[in-house]
Amino acid sequence: MIPFASQRGHGQDLATHLLNAQDNEYLELADLRGSVAEDLHGAFAEWEAEAAAMTRCRNYLYSLSVNPDRRQGPLPRELYAAYVDRIEEALGLAGQPRAVVFHIKEGREHAHVIWSRVDVQEMKAIHMAFDREKLMGVTRAFAREHGIELAPGYHRLEDRARQAHRQMNAADKAAKDNTGESREAREARITELWRRRDSPEAFISSLQDAGFILCHGKRPFALVDAQGVVNSLPRLIADRQADTKAIRAFLGDAGAADALPTVGEAKALAKAHAKTLKVARDQEARAEQLAALRRRQAERRADLERQAAELKEKQMAHREHLNGHQAADRSAHAASYAARVAFLEAQREAAAPTGVARFLAQVSGVAYLRSQLHAYQDRKRNAAHEDAKRVLAERHAAERADLQARQEMQRLDLERRLRGLDKTEAREQASLKQAFEREDRQRAQTRTGPSPAPRP
Repeated sequence: MIPFASQRGHGQDLATHLLNAQDNEYLELADLRGSVAEDLHGAFAEWEAEAAAMTRCRNYLYSLSVNPDRRQGPLPRELYAAYVDRIEEALGLAGQPRAVVFHIKEGREHAHVIWSRVDVQEMKAIHMAFDREKLMGVTRAFAREHGIELAPGYHRLEDRARQAHRQMNAADKAAKDNTGESREAREARITELWRRRDSPEAFISSLQDAGFILCHGKRPFALVDAQGVVNSLPRLIADRQADTKAIRAFLGDAGAADALPTVGEAKALAKAHAKTLKVARDQEARAEQLAALRRRQAERRADLERQAAELKEKQMAHREHLNGHQAADRSAHAASYAARVAFLEAQREAAAPTGVARFLAQVSGVAYLRSQLHAYQDRKRNAAHEDAKRVLAERHAAERADLQARQEMQRLDLERRLRGLDKTEAREQASLKQAFEREDRQRAQTRTGPSPAPRP
Protein backbone atom coordinates (compact mmCIF):
# COMPACT_ATOMS: atom_id res chain seq x y z
CA MET A 1 0.00 0.00 0.00
CA ILE A 2 1.47 3.32 -1.09
CA PRO A 3 -0.13 6.61 0.07
CA PHE A 4 0.76 9.93 -1.53
CA ALA A 5 -0.43 13.22 -0.05
CA SER A 6 -0.03 16.93 -0.73
CA GLN A 7 -1.53 20.30 0.04
CA ARG A 8 -2.88 21.93 -3.07
CA GLY A 9 -5.28 24.41 -4.60
CA HIS A 10 -6.89 24.52 -8.07
CA GLY A 11 -9.85 22.43 -7.00
CA GLN A 12 -11.60 22.69 -10.36
CA ASP A 13 -8.65 21.09 -12.16
CA LEU A 14 -8.51 18.36 -9.51
CA ALA A 15 -12.23 17.67 -9.86
CA THR A 16 -11.87 17.41 -13.63
CA HIS A 17 -8.95 14.99 -13.21
CA LEU A 18 -10.84 12.82 -10.74
CA LEU A 19 -13.93 12.65 -12.98
CA ASN A 20 -11.99 11.67 -16.11
CA ALA A 21 -13.69 8.42 -17.10
CA GLN A 22 -11.49 7.97 -20.20
CA ASP A 23 -8.37 7.18 -18.18
CA ASN A 24 -10.19 4.95 -15.70
CA GLU A 25 -12.07 1.73 -16.26
CA TYR A 26 -14.20 2.44 -13.18
CA LEU A 27 -15.03 5.68 -11.38
CA GLU A 28 -17.10 6.09 -8.23
CA LEU A 29 -17.76 9.11 -6.04
CA ALA A 30 -18.12 7.06 -2.87
CA ASP A 31 -18.48 9.83 -0.30
CA LEU A 32 -19.02 13.59 -0.24
CA ARG A 33 -19.65 15.46 2.97
CA GLY A 34 -19.55 19.06 4.11
CA SER A 35 -20.92 20.69 0.95
CA VAL A 36 -24.26 21.80 -0.38
CA ALA A 37 -23.35 20.71 -3.91
CA GLU A 38 -23.56 17.02 -4.66
CA ASP A 39 -20.78 17.00 -7.27
CA LEU A 40 -17.01 17.50 -7.00
CA HIS A 41 -16.78 20.72 -9.01
CA GLY A 42 -19.44 22.33 -6.83
CA ALA A 43 -18.00 21.03 -3.55
CA PHE A 44 -14.46 22.17 -4.36
CA ALA A 45 -15.82 25.58 -5.45
CA GLU A 46 -17.55 25.92 -2.06
CA TRP A 47 -14.37 25.03 -0.19
CA GLU A 48 -12.37 27.47 -2.28
CA ALA A 49 -14.91 30.23 -1.51
CA GLU A 50 -14.64 29.47 2.22
CA ALA A 51 -10.86 29.65 2.04
CA ALA A 52 -10.96 32.95 0.17
CA ALA A 53 -13.54 34.50 2.52
CA MET A 54 -12.06 33.35 5.83
CA THR A 55 -8.33 32.83 5.29
CA ARG A 56 -5.39 33.66 3.06
CA CYS A 57 -4.84 29.97 2.39
CA ARG A 58 -4.19 29.14 -1.27
CA ASN A 59 -3.59 25.40 -0.85
CA TYR A 60 -6.98 24.89 0.75
CA LEU A 61 -7.18 21.17 -0.09
CA TYR A 62 -5.32 18.17 1.30
CA SER A 63 -5.22 15.40 -1.27
CA LEU A 64 -4.37 11.79 -0.46
CA SER A 65 -4.17 8.87 -2.86
CA VAL A 66 -4.14 5.32 -1.52
CA ASN A 67 -2.64 2.73 -3.86
CA PRO A 68 -2.80 -0.88 -2.63
CA ASP A 69 -0.30 -3.35 -4.04
CA ARG A 70 -2.48 -5.57 -6.23
CA ARG A 71 0.05 -8.39 -5.88
CA GLN A 72 -1.14 -8.61 -2.28
CA GLY A 73 -4.79 -8.76 -3.28
CA PRO A 74 -7.52 -6.12 -3.28
CA LEU A 75 -8.03 -3.96 -0.21
CA PRO A 76 -11.61 -4.28 1.15
CA ARG A 77 -13.63 -1.10 1.34
CA GLU A 78 -13.92 -1.34 5.11
CA LEU A 79 -10.11 -1.27 5.38
CA TYR A 80 -9.99 1.74 3.08
CA ALA A 81 -12.48 3.48 5.39
CA ALA A 82 -10.60 2.49 8.56
CA TYR A 83 -7.29 3.69 7.11
CA VAL A 84 -8.72 7.01 5.94
CA ASP A 85 -10.37 7.63 9.31
CA ARG A 86 -7.07 7.04 11.09
CA ILE A 87 -5.23 9.32 8.69
CA GLU A 88 -7.65 12.20 9.15
CA GLU A 89 -7.57 11.76 12.92
CA ALA A 90 -3.77 11.86 12.96
CA LEU A 91 -3.63 14.92 10.71
CA GLY A 92 -6.29 16.89 12.59
CA LEU A 93 -8.77 16.66 9.73
CA ALA A 94 -11.48 14.71 11.54
CA GLY A 95 -14.91 16.08 10.71
CA GLN A 96 -13.60 18.29 7.90
CA PRO A 97 -15.46 18.38 4.55
CA ARG A 98 -14.27 15.40 2.54
CA ALA A 99 -14.63 13.66 -0.81
CA VAL A 100 -13.68 10.03 -1.54
CA VAL A 101 -13.31 8.82 -5.13
CA PHE A 102 -12.46 5.28 -6.22
CA HIS A 103 -10.75 4.53 -9.54
CA ILE A 104 -9.79 1.34 -11.31
CA LYS A 105 -7.03 1.96 -13.84
CA GLU A 106 -5.33 -0.85 -15.75
CA GLY A 107 -6.93 -3.29 -13.34
CA ARG A 108 -5.57 -1.45 -10.28
CA GLU A 109 -8.06 -0.10 -7.78
CA HIS A 110 -7.03 2.96 -5.80
CA ALA A 111 -8.71 5.73 -3.87
CA HIS A 112 -8.42 9.51 -3.75
CA VAL A 113 -9.41 11.34 -0.58
CA ILE A 114 -9.61 15.14 -0.58
CA TRP A 115 -10.22 17.23 2.53
CA SER A 116 -10.90 20.92 2.93
CA ARG A 117 -8.28 22.41 5.22
CA VAL A 118 -10.50 25.34 6.23
CA ASP A 119 -12.04 25.12 9.69
CA VAL A 120 -15.15 27.28 9.29
CA GLN A 121 -15.76 27.40 13.06
CA GLU A 122 -12.32 28.79 13.83
CA MET A 123 -12.16 30.62 10.48
CA LYS A 124 -8.64 29.44 9.77
CA ALA A 125 -6.78 26.82 7.76
CA ILE A 126 -5.65 23.71 9.64
CA HIS A 127 -1.86 23.67 9.91
CA MET A 128 -0.43 20.46 8.43
CA ALA A 129 2.72 20.16 10.54
CA PHE A 130 4.85 17.07 9.94
CA ASP A 131 2.10 15.50 7.86
CA ARG A 132 4.51 13.20 6.01
CA GLU A 133 5.86 11.73 9.24
CA LYS A 134 2.35 11.28 10.65
CA LEU A 135 1.21 9.67 7.40
CA MET A 136 4.11 7.22 7.45
CA GLY A 137 3.54 6.39 11.11
CA VAL A 138 -0.15 5.61 10.61
CA THR A 139 0.64 3.61 7.49
CA ARG A 140 3.28 1.47 9.22
CA ALA A 141 0.98 0.73 12.17
CA PHE A 142 -1.98 -0.04 9.91
CA ALA A 143 0.14 -2.34 7.73
CA ARG A 144 1.43 -4.27 10.75
CA GLU A 145 -2.08 -4.78 12.08
CA HIS A 146 -3.44 -6.09 8.76
CA GLY A 147 -0.43 -7.94 7.38
CA ILE A 148 0.19 -5.54 4.48
CA GLU A 149 3.64 -5.35 2.89
CA LEU A 150 4.78 -1.78 2.33
CA ALA A 151 6.90 -0.12 -0.33
CA PRO A 152 10.65 0.29 0.28
CA GLY A 153 10.39 3.88 1.47
CA TYR A 154 8.35 2.79 4.49
CA HIS A 155 10.99 0.37 5.76
CA ARG A 156 14.19 1.03 7.62
CA LEU A 157 17.25 1.11 5.42
CA GLU A 158 18.41 -2.35 6.51
CA ASP A 159 15.01 -3.82 5.63
CA ARG A 160 14.66 -2.32 2.15
CA ALA A 161 16.69 -5.04 0.45
CA ARG A 162 13.83 -7.49 0.90
CA GLN A 163 11.67 -5.29 -1.32
CA ALA A 164 12.12 -6.24 -4.96
CA HIS A 165 9.94 -3.54 -6.50
CA ARG A 166 10.35 0.23 -6.71
CA GLN A 167 7.51 2.69 -6.85
CA MET A 168 7.28 4.70 -10.06
CA ASN A 169 7.79 8.40 -9.39
CA ALA A 170 6.07 11.25 -11.23
CA ALA A 171 8.94 11.78 -13.69
CA ASP A 172 9.09 8.08 -14.58
CA LYS A 173 5.32 7.97 -15.03
CA ALA A 174 5.38 11.02 -17.30
CA ALA A 175 8.16 9.46 -19.37
CA LYS A 176 6.21 6.22 -19.70
CA ASP A 177 3.06 8.12 -20.70
CA ASN A 178 5.02 10.03 -23.36
CA THR A 179 7.13 7.21 -24.78
CA GLY A 180 5.12 4.10 -23.98
CA GLU A 181 8.24 2.51 -22.47
CA SER A 182 8.81 2.10 -18.75
CA ARG A 183 12.03 3.25 -17.15
CA GLU A 184 12.82 -0.33 -16.19
CA ALA A 185 12.56 -1.50 -19.81
CA ARG A 186 14.71 1.39 -21.05
CA GLU A 187 17.24 0.80 -18.28
CA ALA A 188 17.42 -2.89 -19.14
CA ARG A 189 18.13 -2.11 -22.82
CA ILE A 190 20.88 0.42 -22.07
CA THR A 191 22.45 -1.77 -19.38
CA GLU A 192 22.66 -4.70 -21.79
CA LEU A 193 24.38 -2.52 -24.39
CA TRP A 194 26.87 -1.33 -21.78
CA ARG A 195 27.67 -4.85 -20.69
CA ARG A 196 28.31 -5.93 -24.29
CA ARG A 197 30.55 -2.95 -25.08
CA ASP A 198 33.96 -3.65 -26.59
CA SER A 199 35.05 -0.27 -27.94
CA PRO A 200 33.84 3.32 -27.63
CA GLU A 201 32.84 3.54 -31.28
CA ALA A 202 31.00 0.22 -31.15
CA PHE A 203 29.13 1.26 -27.99
CA ILE A 204 28.03 4.58 -29.52
CA SER A 205 26.95 2.74 -32.68
CA SER A 206 25.00 0.19 -30.63
CA LEU A 207 23.17 3.06 -28.91
CA GLN A 208 22.31 4.52 -32.32
CA ASP A 209 21.12 1.14 -33.57
CA ALA A 210 18.80 1.05 -30.55
CA GLY A 211 17.40 4.47 -31.52
CA PHE A 212 19.38 6.70 -29.13
CA ILE A 213 21.67 9.64 -29.83
CA LEU A 214 24.56 10.12 -27.39
CA CYS A 215 25.11 13.85 -26.82
CA HIS A 216 26.27 16.51 -24.39
CA GLY A 217 24.01 18.88 -22.47
CA LYS A 218 24.23 20.62 -19.13
CA ARG A 219 25.70 17.34 -17.96
CA PRO A 220 27.83 15.05 -20.08
CA PHE A 221 26.56 11.88 -21.73
CA ALA A 222 22.86 12.43 -22.28
CA LEU A 223 20.69 10.18 -24.44
CA VAL A 224 18.00 11.51 -26.77
CA ASP A 225 15.55 8.97 -28.15
CA ALA A 226 13.49 9.06 -31.33
CA GLN A 227 10.77 11.09 -29.60
CA GLY A 228 13.22 13.70 -28.31
CA VAL A 229 13.07 12.51 -24.69
CA VAL A 230 16.31 13.22 -22.82
CA ASN A 231 17.80 10.86 -20.23
CA SER A 232 21.11 10.69 -18.43
CA LEU A 233 23.22 7.76 -19.65
CA PRO A 234 24.82 6.99 -16.24
CA ARG A 235 21.38 6.84 -14.61
CA LEU A 236 20.13 4.33 -17.19
CA ILE A 237 22.93 1.85 -16.54
CA ALA A 238 22.13 -0.52 -13.68
CA ASP A 239 25.72 -0.70 -12.55
CA ARG A 240 26.99 1.46 -9.71
CA GLN A 241 30.46 1.48 -11.17
CA ALA A 242 29.18 2.97 -14.43
CA ASP A 243 29.25 6.57 -13.27
CA THR A 244 30.15 9.62 -15.34
CA LYS A 245 33.84 9.25 -14.57
CA ALA A 246 33.89 5.60 -15.70
CA ILE A 247 31.95 6.36 -18.89
CA ARG A 248 34.29 9.26 -19.72
CA ALA A 249 37.30 7.03 -19.18
CA PHE A 250 35.86 4.32 -21.43
CA LEU A 251 34.77 6.60 -24.27
CA GLY A 252 37.94 8.66 -24.31
CA ASP A 253 38.15 11.00 -27.28
CA ALA A 254 34.96 9.53 -28.77
CA GLY A 255 33.04 10.95 -25.80
CA ALA A 256 34.56 14.42 -25.90
CA ALA A 257 32.18 17.36 -26.07
CA ASP A 258 33.37 18.36 -29.55
CA ALA A 259 32.92 14.80 -30.83
CA LEU A 260 29.25 14.51 -29.83
CA PRO A 261 26.24 16.67 -30.75
CA THR A 262 24.56 18.91 -28.20
CA VAL A 263 21.16 18.05 -26.75
CA GLY A 264 19.56 20.70 -28.97
CA GLU A 265 21.21 19.28 -32.09
CA ALA A 266 20.21 15.75 -31.10
CA LYS A 267 16.58 16.81 -30.59
CA ALA A 268 16.57 18.51 -33.99
CA LEU A 269 17.92 15.34 -35.61
CA ALA A 270 15.30 13.21 -33.84
CA LYS A 271 12.50 15.57 -34.86
CA ALA A 272 13.59 15.65 -38.49
CA HIS A 273 13.94 11.87 -38.52
CA ALA A 274 10.49 11.40 -36.98
CA LYS A 275 8.91 13.36 -39.84
CA THR A 276 10.30 10.87 -42.34
CA LEU A 277 8.69 7.92 -40.57
CA LYS A 278 5.32 6.68 -41.74
CA VAL A 279 3.56 5.04 -38.84
CA ALA A 280 0.64 2.88 -39.83
CA ARG A 281 -2.57 3.83 -38.06
CA ASP A 282 -5.88 2.11 -37.87
CA GLN A 283 -7.97 5.19 -38.56
CA GLU A 284 -11.24 3.29 -38.48
CA ALA A 285 -10.47 1.86 -35.05
CA ARG A 286 -9.52 5.29 -33.77
CA ALA A 287 -12.64 6.84 -35.22
CA GLU A 288 -14.71 4.17 -33.47
CA GLN A 289 -12.93 4.84 -30.15
CA LEU A 290 -13.61 8.55 -30.51
CA ALA A 291 -17.23 7.86 -31.47
CA ALA A 292 -17.62 5.53 -28.48
CA LEU A 293 -16.25 8.20 -26.17
CA ARG A 294 -18.63 10.78 -27.61
CA ARG A 295 -21.54 8.38 -27.20
CA ARG A 296 -20.68 7.87 -23.53
CA GLN A 297 -20.34 11.59 -23.07
CA ALA A 298 -23.63 12.19 -24.88
CA GLU A 299 -25.41 9.71 -22.61
CA ARG A 300 -23.98 11.40 -19.53
CA ARG A 301 -24.82 14.85 -20.89
CA ALA A 302 -28.33 13.70 -21.85
CA ASP A 303 -28.99 12.86 -18.22
CA LEU A 304 -27.92 16.33 -17.13
CA GLU A 305 -29.89 17.97 -19.94
CA ARG A 306 -32.92 15.91 -18.92
CA GLN A 307 -32.51 17.27 -15.40
CA ALA A 308 -32.29 20.78 -16.86
CA ALA A 309 -35.52 20.29 -18.84
CA GLU A 310 -37.26 18.84 -15.78
CA LEU A 311 -36.01 21.72 -13.66
CA LYS A 312 -37.28 24.27 -16.18
CA GLU A 313 -40.70 22.63 -16.27
CA LYS A 314 -40.81 22.34 -12.50
CA GLN A 315 -39.82 25.97 -12.02
CA MET A 316 -42.49 27.11 -14.46
CA ALA A 317 -45.10 25.06 -12.58
CA HIS A 318 -43.96 26.62 -9.27
CA ARG A 319 -44.25 30.13 -10.73
CA GLU A 320 -47.71 29.40 -12.11
CA HIS A 321 -48.78 27.92 -8.79
CA LEU A 322 -47.48 30.96 -6.90
CA ASN A 323 -49.16 33.36 -9.35
CA GLY A 324 -52.46 31.49 -8.99
CA HIS A 325 -52.16 31.39 -5.21
CA GLN A 326 -51.41 35.11 -5.00
CA ALA A 327 -54.24 35.98 -7.42
CA ALA A 328 -56.60 33.96 -5.23
CA ASP A 329 -55.29 35.84 -2.15
CA ARG A 330 -55.97 39.20 -3.82
CA SER A 331 -59.43 38.12 -4.98
CA ALA A 332 -60.29 36.79 -1.52
CA HIS A 333 -59.07 39.99 0.11
CA ALA A 334 -61.11 42.17 -2.29
CA ALA A 335 -64.20 39.98 -1.91
CA SER A 336 -63.90 40.06 1.87
CA TYR A 337 -63.68 43.85 1.86
CA ALA A 338 -66.62 44.20 -0.54
CA ALA A 339 -68.72 41.83 1.58
CA ARG A 340 -67.90 43.77 4.72
CA VAL A 341 -68.83 47.07 3.05
CA ALA A 342 -72.10 45.64 1.79
CA PHE A 343 -72.90 44.24 5.25
CA LEU A 344 -72.24 47.59 6.93
CA GLU A 345 -74.29 49.44 4.31
CA ALA A 346 -77.13 47.03 4.89
CA GLN A 347 -76.85 47.54 8.66
CA ARG A 348 -76.91 51.33 8.27
CA GLU A 349 -79.90 51.19 5.94
CA ALA A 350 -81.80 48.96 8.33
CA ALA A 351 -80.99 51.21 11.28
CA ALA A 352 -81.83 54.48 9.48
CA PRO A 353 -84.92 56.28 10.97
CA THR A 354 -88.05 56.77 8.93
CA GLY A 355 -91.07 59.04 9.03
CA VAL A 356 -91.24 61.57 11.87
CA ALA A 357 -88.02 60.22 13.43
CA ARG A 358 -86.17 60.96 10.23
CA PHE A 359 -87.57 64.47 10.11
CA LEU A 360 -86.68 65.14 13.74
CA ALA A 361 -83.14 63.75 13.16
CA GLN A 362 -82.67 66.15 10.27
CA VAL A 363 -84.09 69.12 12.13
CA SER A 364 -82.10 68.41 15.30
CA GLY A 365 -78.78 67.81 13.44
CA VAL A 366 -78.54 64.17 14.54
CA ALA A 367 -78.66 63.03 10.92
CA TYR A 368 -75.68 65.27 10.09
CA LEU A 369 -73.68 63.92 13.03
CA ARG A 370 -74.54 60.35 11.99
CA SER A 371 -73.36 61.01 8.41
CA GLN A 372 -70.09 62.49 9.70
CA LEU A 373 -69.57 59.41 11.92
CA HIS A 374 -70.25 57.08 8.99
CA ALA A 375 -67.80 59.04 6.79
CA TYR A 376 -65.14 58.79 9.51
CA GLN A 377 -65.73 55.04 9.86
CA ASP A 378 -65.53 54.64 6.07
CA ARG A 379 -62.21 56.51 5.93
CA LYS A 380 -60.71 54.37 8.66
CA ARG A 381 -62.03 51.21 7.01
CA ASN A 382 -60.63 52.28 3.64
CA ALA A 383 -57.26 53.16 5.21
CA ALA A 384 -57.13 49.76 6.93
CA HIS A 385 -58.04 48.13 3.65
CA GLU A 386 -55.26 49.98 1.82
CA ASP A 387 -52.78 49.02 4.55
CA ALA A 388 -53.84 45.39 4.27
CA LYS A 389 -53.49 45.57 0.49
CA ARG A 390 -49.99 47.03 0.84
CA VAL A 391 -48.95 44.31 3.34
CA LEU A 392 -50.39 41.66 1.04
CA ALA A 393 -48.55 43.14 -1.96
CA GLU A 394 -45.27 43.25 -0.01
CA ARG A 395 -45.73 39.66 1.12
CA HIS A 396 -46.44 38.58 -2.44
CA ALA A 397 -43.40 40.49 -3.72
CA ALA A 398 -41.21 38.80 -1.08
CA GLU A 399 -42.60 35.40 -2.04
CA ARG A 400 -41.89 36.08 -5.72
CA ALA A 401 -38.38 37.34 -4.92
CA ASP A 402 -37.69 34.29 -2.76
CA LEU A 403 -38.90 31.94 -5.46
CA GLN A 404 -36.91 33.80 -8.10
CA ALA A 405 -33.75 33.66 -5.96
CA ARG A 406 -34.16 29.94 -5.29
CA GLN A 407 -34.81 29.21 -8.95
CA GLU A 408 -31.86 31.36 -9.98
CA MET A 409 -29.61 29.40 -7.61
CA GLN A 410 -30.91 26.17 -9.09
CA ARG A 411 -30.27 27.46 -12.58
CA LEU A 412 -26.76 28.64 -11.73
CA ASP A 413 -25.99 25.31 -10.04
CA LEU A 414 -27.08 23.44 -13.15
CA GLU A 415 -25.04 25.75 -15.37
CA ARG A 416 -22.02 25.16 -13.11
CA ARG A 417 -22.49 21.41 -13.40
CA LEU A 418 -22.67 21.77 -17.18
CA ARG A 419 -19.43 23.77 -17.16
CA GLY A 420 -17.83 21.08 -15.03
CA LEU A 421 -19.05 18.48 -17.50
CA ASP A 422 -17.54 20.52 -20.35
CA LYS A 423 -14.17 20.46 -18.56
CA THR A 424 -14.43 16.73 -17.90
CA GLU A 425 -15.32 15.97 -21.52
CA ALA A 426 -12.43 18.10 -22.78
CA ARG A 427 -10.05 16.26 -20.44
CA GLU A 428 -11.37 12.88 -21.59
CA GLN A 429 -10.91 13.80 -25.25
CA ALA A 430 -7.41 15.07 -24.50
CA SER A 431 -6.65 11.77 -22.73
CA LEU A 432 -7.81 9.80 -25.76
CA LYS A 433 -5.69 11.99 -28.03
CA GLN A 434 -2.71 11.41 -25.74
CA ALA A 435 -3.34 7.66 -25.96
CA PHE A 436 -3.30 7.89 -29.76
CA GLU A 437 -0.04 9.84 -29.66
CA ARG A 438 1.46 7.35 -27.23
CA GLU A 439 0.46 4.53 -29.58
CA ASP A 440 2.13 6.36 -32.45
CA ARG A 441 5.30 6.73 -30.43
CA GLN A 442 5.26 3.07 -29.45
CA ARG A 443 4.89 2.04 -33.06
CA ALA A 444 7.54 4.49 -34.12
CA GLN A 445 9.84 3.11 -31.44
CA THR A 446 9.72 -0.27 -33.13
CA ARG A 447 10.13 1.21 -36.62
CA THR A 448 12.74 3.89 -36.12
CA GLY A 449 15.73 1.68 -36.67
CA PRO A 450 19.09 3.40 -36.27
CA SER A 451 19.10 6.96 -35.02
CA PRO A 452 19.92 9.68 -37.55
CA ALA A 453 23.09 10.81 -35.73
CA PRO A 454 26.40 10.61 -37.63
CA ARG A 455 28.32 7.41 -37.02
CA PRO A 456 31.52 7.62 -34.97
